Amino acid sequence: MRLSKNGFILLAMLWVLSSANALEIGFAGGKSDGWTYSLGSEFPGAEGNFALMPGEGPGGSCAGRMEGDFRHGGAYVAISCRLKKPMAFKEIRILLRNAGAYQKMVARLVDETGQTHQILVPLKPDRENWQTVTLYPAPGYSSWGGASDRRWHGKLLGISLMGEGRALPHNQSNGRLYFSTVDIRPDSEKAKAVEKQSGESGVQTGGQKETLAINPGLPGWRFTKGDEFPGASGTIRYDNGAIRLNIDFTKKSAYVAVSHSVNFSGFDELRFQVKGSVATIGVRFHDAGNQCHLHLAKVQADPQNWTDVTVPVKTGAKAHWGGARDGVVRFPMKKIDILVFRQGQQEPSSPQVEIKDIALYHSANSTTSK
Repeated sequence: MRLSKNGFILLAMLWVLSSANALEIGFAGGKSDGWTYSLGSEFPGAEGNFALMPGEGPGGSCAGRMEGDFRHGGAYVAISCRLKKPMAFKEIRILLRNAGAYQKMVARLVDETGQTHQILVPLKPDRENWQTVTLYPAPGYSSWGGASDRRWHGKLLGISLMGEGRALPHNQSNGRLYFSTVDIRPDSEKAKAVEKQSGESGVQTGGQKETLAINPGLPGWRFTKGDEFPGASGTIRYDNGAIRLNIDFTKKSAYVAVSHSVNFSGFDELRFQVKGSVATIGVRFHDAGNQCHLHLAKVQADPQNWTDVTVPVKTGAKAHWGGARDGVVRFPMKKIDILVFRQGQQEPSSPQVEIKDIALYHSANSTTSK
């Protein structure tokens, strides 16, 4: 359902009160000054368009509609805006409607050195209602250009919002995103202190702040065979939004793993979903002091349905080794491994396991988010 007229008036009043001195570069007012549309030409094949749609925004306001059609290839479509004047900001709030049921949106923020920080933004699959996502001045999961040091520098120069073909539901080749307001909120001394303390980027969602979403479809994942216990083999590939592992445990072995290097601080939990005929999943956190922390999680041995897995970072580890060997997690975290075990003859010797929606979180009321 969409907001009623009265509901929109109330929303608009709250928005104005909370957005004093903010820079609004969205489309609710019926203009798209400064925004350009791209078909992601480095990956040819995408088609689509961007248009202002009067009456399609909340309460009958205007909205910008970004369409992407990936039937003939391509990776993404995007809208981009270069600010007329660089701006120090504490957050960007984007009001959008996910009419294409994208699993995620990709945002690119350009800092004062010209470095681009790419951030993964999980979206609710709600096609009808408006949702707000929030971006912060900090590194994403990949950065390039400018200072090329994966650190945020100074003011905001530009922003891009992207819809990827692989983020659409299975067998859906086209998608739409509607954008209402893009609200850039100015910096303050408190926001500067938070940024200095946490050094993280994220998406505010309810009571949690997502600090890093690790996309299985992007470079960075590495498959390992647990070589300290030789015998396992297998393959890794990206399929329909998930890491898919085809594993061979027919020879004596302990585990296989997928690994991803990170450089983030202050998060409380790792969350992901798993599906496959295995009953135990392991997670290893490699911290800044070269200490490894091993966690074990029991899951449903179900090849048809997904199981949610939540692993606390600072507590609950089953073993620690390396570094100080004291069980204390020292940030920034350097690497995360997700391990698949075969722990009994009753489990298949050649399981297929899928892993998706891998993300790091910290509580909104934790010390790094205040």
